[in-house]
Amino acid sequence: MTALNRLVLVVCLCAAAALPANAYSLVTQRGPLPLVEQRIQVTINNQLAVTTIEQTFHNPNVSPEEGTYRFPLGEKASVQEFGLTGSDGVRRAGAIEEKSEAENIYQNAQAMGVQPAIAQPTDPNTFETKVGAIPGQSRSKIDLTYTEILPYHMGKIQYSLPFNVKAIQAKTMDVVAITIDLKDQKEIVKVESPTHPITASKVDDHHWRITFERATWLPDTDFQLNYEVKAQRIGFNCLSTQPDPADQGYFMLMVAPQEVVDAKDIVARDIVFVMDVSGSMSGYKIEQTKQAFNFFVDQLNSDDRFGVIAFSDGVTPWQSSLQPASRANRQAAKEFIARLSAGGGTNINDALAVARHMFLGGQSTKAIIFLTDGEPTAGITDPALIAKNMREGNTQKIRTFVFGVGENLNRRLLDQLALENSGETVYVNEGEHLEAKLTTFYETISKPLLVDLSLDFGGLEVSELYPPRLPNVYKGSQVMVTGRYKKGMKTTVTLRGMLNGTPQEYPIETTFATNSAENRIVARTWAKMKADALIGEIKAYGVDFAKKAEVIRLSKAYQFATPYTSFVAVNPQQVAPPVNASLDPYRHPRGQPLPGRPAPVTAMHAPRPPSTNVVMPSGPAPTNVTVTRTTEAKKVSLWGAYSFLPVAPLVIPNFRKAREQSREKACYANMRVIQGAVEMYNMDHSVMLQAIDERHVTALKDMQYLKCEISRPETGCVYYSVGDLAGDGMICCALHGTVEDPPSTPTSAGAPPSVTVVDSTPWETRLWNACVPLIELAINIPLVLIGLWFSWVFFTAPFRWLFAAAAANNQED
Repeated sequence: MTALNRLVLVVCLCAAAALPANAYSLVTQRGPLPLVEQRIQVTINNQLAVTTIEQTFHNPNVSPEEGTYRFPLGEKASVQEFGLTGSDGVRRAGAIEEKSEAENIYQNAQAMGVQPAIAQPTDPNTFETKVGAIPGQSRSKIDLTYTEILPYHMGKIQYSLPFNVKAIQAKTMDVVAITIDLKDQKEIVKVESPTHPITASKVDDHHWRITFERATWLPDTDFQLNYEVKAQRIGFNCLSTQPDPADQGYFMLMVAPQEVVDAKDIVARDIVFVMDVSGSMSGYKIEQTKQAFNFFVDQLNSDDRFGVIAFSDGVTPWQSSLQPASRANRQAAKEFIARLSAGGGTNINDALAVARHMFLGGQSTKAIIFLTDGEPTAGITDPALIAKNMREGNTQKIRTFVFGVGENLNRRLLDQLALENSGETVYVNEGEHLEAKLTTFYETISKPLLVDLSLDFGGLEVSELYPPRLPNVYKGSQVMVTGRYKKGMKTTVTLRGMLNGTPQEYPIETTFATNSAENRIVARTWAKMKADALIGEIKAYGVDFAKKAEVIRLSKAYQFATPYTSFVAVNPQQVAPPVNASLDPYRHPRGQPLPGRPAPVTAMHAPRPPSTNVVMPSGPAPTNVTVTRTTEAKKVSLWGAYSFLPVAPLVIPNFRKAREQSREKACYANMRVIQGAVEMYNMDHSVMLQAIDERHVTALKDMQYLKCEISRPETGCVYYSVGDLAGDGMICCALHGTVEDPPSTPTSAGAPPSVTVVDSTPWETRLWNACVPLIELAINIPLVLIGLWFSWVFFTAPFRWLFAAAAANNQED
């Protein structure tokens, strides 16, 4: 069951996008378990697709099996629900919990010998599921439901489903079935599948049903459905819902102005291409970037003006001002690009400044295409100042699209540049095909139709619109907006924008629902877009307590996973002997389902083990830190021995100093470990640690954020924090200070507490240590005198030997 739970999540996520060949495999130590049955139900309503996958896996082995499922998830998809059905025929639904809570539930269920499943994103587009034991010689079924907004281009919409089971198993499946219910407010004029022989039945002009079913069959390719809606001068879809009449409603608008496009409708652009040619861009990076930038130049429209800038330590523009996109100028620009070579540092600030100054005003839409593979290393290197200069210097509303290449990037800076300048960021991982990804993205923004968009909702009172600022409309694309409204009504929604300096208006009459539970999925879509916007701000500006807490609240209320939350489910079926039989077997989850959301069965959770039943200490941090320090008995230093050979201090190590330095380094390492544990705790909890002392260090160890006790290099090493650890705070040691500043130096985060050192050294040791200087003098003064005499004899011996030899020669003469 556990395996199934995890698998459900994985499969659901898999279905979100075109997946690799092993998309449906549940891998155990013995290999993948066979998929024996698959039933898929899809509803598509105005491009909003809800996919429910039911998959049955068989464990042919005698013993229970554990497995892991890792699944790529489409960027637009999010898991809404998953469930696990065991041999008892009872379905158990997964629930959203904070990451640390979900992991604890999973581990404790394993210790109980029952079947847990957990699913969570491991990177932006991948879900990983860990599966507990699947009973031997039995079948288990998982179901997964996910939502996505289907891509739209020129009136054509595509739905894709991972379906290639033959790539992972040779055994045929008992049943394979797909049912799709397709609706759209526009007339649906064409439905087809280029991959499978579907049966498509037209209910009316706006409603189709599609089916595909096979028995004793093995799918060998992914499933794809294409449909086309009737093109209009203005395409408009509106979905709304108000499940609770006492609360605000939710809406989603999809607007595609000018679906029928003439050449004169394409907006003239001013665009500057900015290319990083620093030393790290050498090799395949710069060659593929050159090819991509050549493609950009070739795609310019006849009324466009453009510029090309290369930068490393300095900035080299192709021309000092924007040039018309004539054939001769485009050829000259490509010759400039061909001559570029990689070398030097990365001066991001000056490159953006030169790019901004090339724009001369006018009605044309303005954009910067900026590509870099590194952090700023030349000129102004402070990321905050670079972002501030761009934000304040961008007085012409230049949209900035940022491409980040490789792993050594300052993603926070790049995200901030795009976010604050109405652009987007696209990241290309090391080894990915750079040219293909750049050109694919550029094609989507190369032909703007309408810019400077705004929406007027008439008499309808709306709030919390996402995205907060509308993007430009490009040829073949559409604008999607979600938000909330106070009271449903019939109203006229007007989309306004500029076309080559001329104002354009598109009024559409529509009705916003009142007291209606239909289209409830719109509420989740709004919540997911709001959470994505907040996560984008966190990436650009760093973790913010209120924003993180709101993301977690939305995730739990509307049931979707985020970087801070995970799905978890537990089937109470016993499949292995419990490791700890004294634990209370199950407890119910804290959260409640979203009103109206189907939850036929409540997920059962195993309790936390004693090690995780820990409450993080609260209350203000102490203003005074008391340190109990025990001094070791001093050893008598024979420093007088150095007089036997004066150069000895230069060649013999100072072991006492080296020992003190090693203690400092060990203490600094402890501070970094504690800082890392605090950051992991803050990622997993909505209430973040902003200050710590020794109580919190102990709690972090008990909660397993610290894997073992801190090994203190010296008695009296007491750790506390200075300032806000969710911001620029730091960890301090009462004896050694901090890595950056000594404890007596206030930082920007605030002044440290006062430190009181209590000496607990035994009186015998203190007496001995007090007498050691006198004992050292009594021993070392005679040593010094003897050593000086010895050194005199040692250093003058050669000269005395030479004088004696010379005297002997004189006597012989």
